[in-house]
Order: sequence, then structure tokens, then C-alpha cells
Amino acid sequence: MLTHLIVALPEEAKPLVARFGLKRRMQDTAFTVYEKNALCLTVSGVGKTAAAAGVAYSHVVFGKQPGSIWLNVGTAGHASCELGCALLAHKITDADSGRRWYPPFTFTAPCASADLWTVARPEADYPNAGLYDMEAAGFYESATRFTTAELVQCIKIVSDNRSSPVARFGASQVYHRIEQQLPLIDDLIERLQELAACVEVPEPRLYRRCVERWHFSAHERIRLKRLLQRWDALTSGGAWLPGETSGCPQTGKDVLIWLRCQVDQLPVRLT
Repeated sequence: MLTHLIVALPEEAKPLVARFGLKRRMQDTAFTVYEKNALCLTVSGVGKTAAAAGVAYSHVVFGKQPGSIWLNVGTAGHASCELGCALLAHKITDADSGRRWYPPFTFTAPCASADLWTVARPEADYPNAGLYDMEAAGFYESATRFTTAELVQCIKIVSDNRSSPVARFGASQVYHRIEQQLPLIDDLIERLQELAACVEVPEPRLYRRCVERWHFSAHERIRLKRLLQRWDALTSGGAWLPGETSGCPQTGKDVLIWLRCQVDQLPVRLT
């Protein structure tokens, strides 16, 4: 089981490298990558596209191991939170597309959480009550292709607010903010590792029948598993298979669209 740390900036990486005794992989040139034992860190660069690419690169470089932990560590702005405050993201919104993700907390969080907005450029006005960064949406969408959503999290350290705007801090402040929260980040990693040791996701009941009947790409198979897991949870293992209750989908992509529609309409049952 690997733990992947994804950061945008070298200044965010340096305190983590020192804390965990990571060594740089000199053979990697596309991204700066560090590792030690089962912990690896990739410096992706700024922006959601760079973060998504950094995740994909790290996944391939370290052997495409399923069930890995993915943690995005970085600084972010917030209208009113105190500088240096650490917050987990319980909702991530891509400000450009409006898409949203909700990282599930199936562990005891070591700090408070907040909404996180991923924007294309540094935010100086903070129009919404939440964090602002430039990477989380790309990181989260990419990382959840490779592991269960419970093991993909974002922790942000507040680097700027209305009293101390983004234009006033530089590389040394970024390093200092991350360094201050190293004990908490270490604690969070330990909690996620304990969770990962307990997570065992069985193959959904209808998964094998679907992949035998329709073609799915590798990424589509991951989406199929997650949708079928939700189907099983919400229906107590109903006997549905695409095409058995309505017109038969022609492609794997059609199956995913149809199944997503059906799952989204199912009521959540509280027990």
C-alpha cells in the first residue's frame, strides 16, 4: 500500500521531504518525485491540469498499485480563517465547470473541514465562504480513478485572507505554513493508512456479467465498479442488469450513462 503526496510547489514539498526523509528519484524528469519506503511525493506544478497529470504520472511510475492513499497538501486562501489554519476539504468545486466532489470522511478527521473552490488564478476577493486553491479539482478527479474515494483527501493550510491578501506572501511563508502543520499532516497520514488497511472493496455482484457483455476501457471499469457498488448498497443487491428491464445499451459508455441515471434516482435508505 502506497501513500502518494501531491503538492503544487517546491516550497510546499521541502518541509515534507525533510519530515519524512524522502529522497529524490533522479531518473524522473517529467515531474520532481521523491520517495522512501511506501511514501512518495510528486511536485505537480500549479493548476488543476498539472495536478491531474502529476497524479497520473505518480500512479504509473509507482506500479499502478490499487488501494493506495492520495493526499493533496498545499496552501490556500480563505476570506476569514486565521493564517496557518489547517482544513480538510469536505466539498471541492471546480469554479470553471461547476462540477463538485464530496470527499467522504470515514475516519476521525484531525482538524476541521471546509468547502474548497478550485480557481484558474489566485483569488483576491474570496466571494464564497470557503478555501480557494488552484489544484484540488484536478487532483481529486484524477486520483479517484485509481483508488476508493475514502482514501483521496485534500488538506490545505491557510496562507492568505482579506487581512493578509495573496500578494503579500512568498516562498518562505509557504514553507513556514506547511512546516507548522507537519505534526497534523503526519497524524492525518497515519489515520488514512489505518483506514486503508481496513478497506476491502469486493467486486460488485454484477460487475463480471457487465464486462463480459460490453467493452469498457480501464477507466470505465473503475467507474462501473463504483456505480455498481452504489447500486448494491441502495438496492440490497437488486437483480438488475442493463438491458434486462429496458432497451439494451450498445456500448460500455451507454451502460455507464444509464446506470448513473438509475443510481441517482434511487432513494437513500437510512437504517
